[in-house]
Amino acid sequence: MRGRVVDFPRRSVLALRGLEQIAVREDLRSASAGARQWRALCATRVFLLGVTTAWANAPTFVFDIPPSSADEALGLFARQTDVPLIFPYEVAKRIRVRGLKGTYSTTDGIEQLLRDTCLKAVASSGGSSSSVSETNIDAGIAIVQIPNCRYDAALQSRPTGLAVASRMRHGSREETPARIEEVIVTATRREESAQDVPISLTAFNADDLTNSGMRAPLELSRRTTGLVMNQQNGGLTPFIRGVGSLDVSAGQENSVAMYVDGVYTPASYGNVFSFNNIERVEILKGPQGTLFGRNSAGGLVHVVTRTPSAEPNAYGTLSYGTFQTAQSTVYGTTGLGEHLAADIAAVYVDQGKGYGHNITTGSEVNQMRETLVRSKWLYTPTEYTRVSASFSYVDSHRQQGAGRQFFPGVIAFFDQATTYTGHYQDITGGVDPQIDALGKMAALNVDQKVGGLSFKSLSAYQRLNVFQTFDNDLTPLSFIDVDIDDQRYATFTQELQLLSNPQSAIKWIVGAFYLHDESGFRGPHGLGLFGAGFANPSVPGSEGVGFRTIVETDSYAAFGELTYPLTNAMNLTAGARYTWDERTLDGQVLAMTSFETHRVLVRAHADGTDRNGTCACRFIVVLQRWLLLGLQ
Repeated sequence: MRGRVVDFPRRSVLALRGLEQIAVREDLRSASAGARQWRALCATRVFLLGVTTAWANAPTFVFDIPPSSADEALGLFARQTDVPLIFPYEVAKRIRVRGLKGTYSTTDGIEQLLRDTCLKAVASSGGSSSSVSETNIDAGIAIVQIPNCRYDAALQSRPTGLAVASRMRHGSREETPARIEEVIVTATRREESAQDVPISLTAFNADDLTNSGMRAPLELSRRTTGLVMNQQNGGLTPFIRGVGSLDVSAGQENSVAMYVDGVYTPASYGNVFSFNNIERVEILKGPQGTLFGRNSAGGLVHVVTRTPSAEPNAYGTLSYGTFQTAQSTVYGTTGLGEHLAADIAAVYVDQGKGYGHNITTGSEVNQMRETLVRSKWLYTPTEYTRVSASFSYVDSHRQQGAGRQFFPGVIAFFDQATTYTGHYQDITGGVDPQIDALGKMAALNVDQKVGGLSFKSLSAYQRLNVFQTFDNDLTPLSFIDVDIDDQRYATFTQELQLLSNPQSAIKWIVGAFYLHDESGFRGPHGLGLFGAGFANPSVPGSEGVGFRTIVETDSYAAFGELTYPLTNAMNLTAGARYTWDERTLDGQVLAMTSFETHRVLVRAHADGTDRNGTCACRFIVVLQRWLLLGLQ
């Protein structure tokens, strides 16, 4: 790593982070004993925060340092007193202090701040270390580890380092030294540094997404090992470490869960959207069943949008690229009073030229057009209460994922002629594919601090309507043409959480979750299968069969997790989750007229209920052969 030089009025400091050492040159310190003392003290890497100043006659300060880790508290102490501090960073960041509030002198303040910890303060004066007093702190305060402290065992297995805390000034300009950027994630349902979370994860902030050209969830696999994002009939089908599902039918949920601002989105078609106003994206790999539960056996993808700010800010982008693709984004946020802030974000994408052609109809295919609008409102009546309401609207028209053709070397069974066109993006069906989706979501998030604990409530309602047309026999013949009329999803979720004090050594969370989902094919004919393969000779004018089915799901869950520190470097985490699902299917099978008219000729009814997550449904015998033929 490259070193950094910072010039002070009295000294210059050269930090070599890569070599994990520091050399300190004192302009006023020339004694060999003093030099030996500083070399011994600064044997490992350091972190710089502030400056040195001369002291006079025991001044006092009004401190307001909240409970936190010792490294953060010592940084605040240095900034409030202008006294340079040197402390073992790896030790300090794992020690909790109770905070410091009130008026104290420097020596009394540092003593109170470090009470009941494994750290103590000493001063360096005249080349030797001594107890801290108001007459010798001009040389700085060194924070050292108390011998035989219980943190010794942890230090033997972890690299240690020193941190220097002070305030750096160049005239009237203050500077902050470079630090490794801390990424905050919510993988454990609480905000924590990604480096402290014992979960395999990948996180991207807004700059990462922009610089990598990742504009949608479908593109996250570009920079995420173990993640594969595909589309099946237009719905998103994520796989993590080989775990996932290709079924995007109504009532089916993928085994890799998708979340937006903590809200579970079960519909595969609802997870196909463009990024805008994104704060970060978290990808958790491996089972997440305890805290997230539903359908997270393979992991999950969590998209977190920005929080509105009271400070007015706005920006926008406009781009034009290949295949006549125009894209514009806009974001704005402002305060609407003392306690209220709001933002709005919008994105519009129009791909005017398709990636390929339909050889049969001559039309361009694989085009898309999308409009997405999001808004979030944040109300903070007190420092202990945060209420946010978010809304989203998406209107998309896509062909990607719906058009297909045969692999090279494969010849169609139905006409014994159709085969691979020679171009990956071309298709050969007699019907041009189209997927239209209209989605809306509203969510209310309440975060209340009570006596150090955090109570959270997250309520959300989602509605999605999908209309889809594609050729399933992949030939110019009209043998299996699919027309889905209003594939509808309506989902309500409610989650309650109670979290321990973030400053507590023992961390825990308990919660409850409820989901009610109604999904299925609700249009005049629902899932319509038309063509020669579905004509019923016994019903005059019949050219197809339709399925109007509704799958209703009620899911209840209770969960809890506790993390207990065995040592300073090892935690034991135990958790449990209990889930109860009830699913009901109600449907009709319809004999239909042609692909264009969709008139119902014959109705048949089927229903079934099973509380164990499966559904056994009965269909009238005369229609059973149609169903089996459609599934072959």
